Amino acid sequence: PSLSPFTAAPSLPGAPNVLIEVGSGTISEDATARVIAFATRNDTESTTGADTAAVTSTQLSYLWRVERVGDNSSSSVVATGNEPSLVISAPFLGIGRFRFSCLVTDERTGLSNEDVRILTVVGQPTQTLSIESTGSAGAYTTLFNASCQASGGQAPYLYQYEARISGRRDLISGFSPSGDLQNFVLPPGSVLVACLVRDAVGGESIGAEFGPISVTSPFAPTPRPTASPPPTTGPSSTLAPTTAITASPSTLAPTAFNKTKALLTDCNTIASVTD
Repeated sequence: PSLSPFTAAPSLPGAPNVLIEVGSGTISEDATARVIAFATRNDTESTTGADTAAVTSTQLSYLWRVERVGDNSSSSVVATGNEPSLVISAPFLGIGRFRFSCLVTDERTGLSNEDVRILTVVGQPTQTLSIESTGSAGAYTTLFNASCQASGGQAPYLYQYEARISGRRDLISGFSPSGDLQNFVLPPGSVLVACLVRDAVGGESIGAEFGPISVTSPFAPTPRPTASPPPTTGPSSTLAPTTAITASPSTLAPTAFNKTKALLTDCNTIASVTD
């Protein structure tokens, strides 16, 4: 429901003490805000031990209201009851400055007191990314330099670089306060280089990408040169006969024969081995 602008309740003798805690006072648009009202009874009755906790928890009621700063028409009740904390998602609020108010009432005396705090919701950071290579971008030994600049969100920022290959994500460097990264190599394949940014209130970008960059593998097979066949005829030929060697069980013990036969079989599959 639409309500009038917040008006702090008078601090009357015996009214509850109340203090709202909103952490740092700034959160990212994709975060969840937990706002807590610390309240205690402040009447003249004496209570001790467990009685004090029981009275405090059961006889204080909380009325939470939220409005966008500068827009009184946006004021609304978001929670009532005996719960001293309010959990609300930033996407529900949107980006901007919001005024949180909690009116605490002592149900035994009917006296109330109120505290107000401002919570700021900032958008996620964005960034621009540029990559330069010190040589041919296709070689696996190529060194790369990257520069990433963030804006929006809440400064200061942290930067992290990663290589993305066919759904796999390989870390190039962990989060660092500098957006510049120099002299790094990339894994082989079709590589996307991504820079992720995290701001001071935990907001993160999905990561600006550069590429793809095609990088060769250091283990790529090298084609072997084709040799000319040696001469097979003529008086100057040194080519040995091409008759395959065989082993006879009559001249070798069974174990030695089997081992020798296996060895010669392997050799003869490559080329005929001569005596």
